[in-house]
Amino acid sequence: AIFSSPWLITKDWYDYNCNLTFWYHMKGAHIGQLDVKETSTGYWNKGDRVIWSQNSSVDNTWSFATATIWDIYTPGKFHFVGVRGDSYQGDIAIDDIAFNECPSVETLCTEVEFGCDHTPQCVHSDQKCDFMTDCSDASDESYCGSCTFEGSLCGLTGSPMGHFNWTRYRGQTPSLNTGPGTDHTYGNSTGHYMYIEVSGQSMGDIAFLETPVFRKSS
Repeated sequence: AIFSSPWLITKDWYDYNCNLTFWYHMKGAHIGQLDVKETSTGYWNKGDRVIWSQNSSVDNTWSFATATIWDIYTPGKFHFVGVRGDSYQGDIAIDDIAFNECPSVETLCTEVEFGCDHTPQCVHSDQKCDFMTDCSDASDESYCGSCTFEGSLCGLTGSPMGHFNWTRYRGQTPSLNTGPGTDHTYGNSTGHYMYIEVSGQSMGDIAFLETPVFRKSS
């Protein structure tokens, strides 16, 4: 099991004592291993390295750990990697993760951006799951599931060939005795769906809702 941070960076070159601290609990006759890995994008330290590891059971108490950070001056991220032992008695827990002596560490991406998984890139949140690859590792199109229309149109657009457009909407449609009163995802008036409002249109008028052009995956 891997638990990863977002992409992080420091703006202060004097944070050379920066380290990662946390509390961990490892107890059981079949304990596996807990590693902390650092992913660096720096020229000299590029790649993944283990900066802390524990592979034995400790007392039934929380223990404090400090992991020295190699490179925080270029975008990097950290991973807590839990490995199962040879049987079920080997639970691993972590808590209270913090940066010590790192006052200027901040996330690379803003609150309205999605951080790509394996590359230090930021794309706007609207570009997540829109059927178009924006991250070079394609992670913005991973784990998307179905398009529920809650956050966006998922890259779907109207077409100039149509006579009118589909509309993203929630709640009861405005025309009397027509349309759904709720969406299908949530089943209430807060959920969104797409619909066509035919009031004012002529018989036979067409509304298109099209996906982007898909590229064949390798």
